Amino acid sequence: DGDTDLESVVAGVCIDGGVSGRDIFVAPPGAVIQIGATPVAGTIYVQSLTPGGIAPWADLGTGDYVNVLFVGVASGVVELICKRGSTVHA
Repeated sequence: DGDTDLESVVAGVCIDGGVSGRDIFVAPPGAVIQIGATPVAGTIYVQSLTPGGIAPWADLGTGDYVNVLFVGVASGVVELICKRGSTVHA
């Protein structure tokens, strides 16, 4: 959730659907993965204001916490960064 400082910490991106009571697989920073969406090469994607969501950098507004998740590499391929910004978006 990119709305609050405490809830905006990111350790990686879950790469499976998740089932209650079962382990999940998390891709760590530096991993290159395929996603179900169509990212634009060179576009920075961040944690959205909806918990668990992803949004392009352009969707951030004043006061939103900047948490870069990944950068589009090619159609359907991204490189994970998972870097928490030090300031809120101006």
